[in-house]
Amino acid sequence: MDLIYDNVLCSTIVKIYKKDDHVIVLFQVGLGGALGAISRYLLATYIESWGYNNQVSIFVVNILGALVAGFCITTLELNVESKFFQTFFIVGFLASFTTFSTIAVATDQLFIRGQYLIGFMNITGNIFFGLLAGLIGILVARAIN
Repeated sequence: MDLIYDNVLCSTIVKIYKKDDHVIVLFQVGLGGALGAISRYLLATYIESWGYNNQVSIFVVNILGALVAGFCITTLELNVESKFFQTFFIVGFLASFTTFSTIAVATDQLFIRGQYLIGFMNITGNIFFGLLAGLIGILVARAIN
C-alpha cells in the first residue's frame, strides 16, 4: 500500500514542480524521510520499553501512520495545495514512518520460528486495522473539511 501512495504522490508532485525545482523536492523528501525514520525508531523503542515485543511496536506505528495518511491525503485532496506538505510530510515523513517491509520481515520471523497462528494474526491484523485506520482518517478529514 505504501508503494501505491508513494508512486501516485511522487508522480503528481513531479508534475506540479518545474524542472528547476527537482533539487528542492528531493531535499524535502529526504529531510521528511529522515525525520520519519527517526520518529519511527523513537516510537518503536518507547513502546518496546514498556515490555511489548517488536510485532506490537510495528503494529502501533503502522496503524498510526495509516490513520494519519488517510487524514492528510484526504485533506490535501479536499482543500490544501501545499507542495511542501505533499513532498516533506506525506512522501518523505509518512513513507519512512510506515513501511510494509517491516511487517513482512516480522511476520516471516514468526513463521520461521513455527509461530504460524501469531504470524497469520500479525499480517492480517496489520492489513485489516491499517485499512480501518486509513478509512477513519479519511472520514474524519471529510467531516472536518
